[in-house]
Amino acid sequence: MGPFSFYTIMKSYIQTMRSFLFILLFVSFCTMHSQETASLDYYLPLDISYDPNIPKPKDIIGHEVGEWHVTHNKLLFYMKALAASSDRISIENRGTTYEGRPLILLP
Repeated sequence: MGPFSFYTIMKSYIQTMRSFLFILLFVSFCTMHSQETASLDYYLPLDISYDPNIPKPKDIIGHEVGEWHVTHNKLLFYMKALAASSDRISIENRGTTYEGRPLILLP
């Protein structure tokens, strides 16, 4: 059959696929292992007392800051919740985006 028989080609193909699969699994494991859960300690230090009536982002958007992308509507819900829970924040609508979404300012 010659030096390039079907068996030789398939053996080489299987070895290549095993190597590729091993590298893929290794990279996937390293990526998943390196992800840490987000913490608000950077934004909200633990040595300061906060008003418990002010909601944390997780209470409104459903996840910690940095764990997932915050959509525009979830950000608006959080801004409205902040304004409703504190007399130090008010909402000011500054216009709309080209998509018709409100541009909100918290003065």
